[in-house]
Amino acid sequence: MSIDGAVAVKLAVRCPERIKSLSLIDPAGFYIPEKESIYDEALKGVNLFQVETPDDYETFRRCIFPLNPEE
Repeated sequence: MSIDGAVAVKLAVRCPERIKSLSLIDPAGFYIPEKESIYDEALKGVNLFQVETPDDYETFRRCIFPLNPEE
């Protein structure tokens, strides 16, 4: 999931009065209301891109490169 696509869509959903138009070209990120996004985690202070341990890497890998759609 790309963070920029997710942030752009989330901003458009939360603040439509601030968005005149939005064009997403080949975005990997999108907003799914019932699923927590990287954006939501960042608001909580979680930095998915700060990888310091093998477990951190596995969490990062599952979010960015899921092996199957269920991850």
